[in-house]
Amino acid sequence: MNFKEKQTKTAAVLLASMLMVIILGGIGCLKLKTSVEETETIDSAEIIKNAKESGLIMSDEEVIEMAETSKEPHEIGEVQLTPLQIEELMGYEYEYHGALADVTGGKSYGMAHSNFDSGQYDLYVTIGNMPTLSDGQYFEAWLVDRGENQRSVSLGSFEQDELGNYYIVFRGSSVLLDYEFFVVTSEWDDEDVSAGLHVLEGVIKR
Repeated sequence: MNFKEKQTKTAAVLLASMLMVIILGGIGCLKLKTSVEETETIDSAEIIKNAKESGLIMSDEEVIEMAETSKEPHEIGEVQLTPLQIEELMGYEYEYHGALADVTGGKSYGMAHSNFDSGQYDLYVTIGNMPTLSDGQYFEAWLVDRGENQRSVSLGSFEQDELGNYYIVFRGSSVLLDYEFFVVTSEWDDEDVSAGLHVLEGVIKR
């Protein structure tokens, strides 16, 4: 295993651990068996239920609303990045961060990082341990403003590196500062522009 593979594996373990700490710390519904001979058990369905009730992830009503609002076009001032700019943004020291929770009850995880400077909104997101896609499927990135009038914008599909890890690097306009919630969906390569099945969700905050 080379250095990059070790680094990727270590990052995945750290992200998964961080995500579990954040979710369980914020929700407080980890069920532990008292006997030292018994192992810990986690009720994923209960965690997701409580996370929805606490507003840490989207409610069913919000998911439905996002599927509707995502059909509307939005001006986000996307900038086409060069390979060098992408590499620079992947190593940038970001100001805002967020752990992404698997809302399917699975073991996927992710970390989102964003920054705003000189009228530009930059975003770098990595996701791991994702479910296997069928032919014609892909993972799509979304930013959501969960305000009174919910708005959501698609940032496009995730890329894969030589190790098979998923990531997206994006640069847009300052209008995206109001979009503090990040969603990863699985989509089919068809003409339906609405948001598909939610896989990961999380808040990007300072």
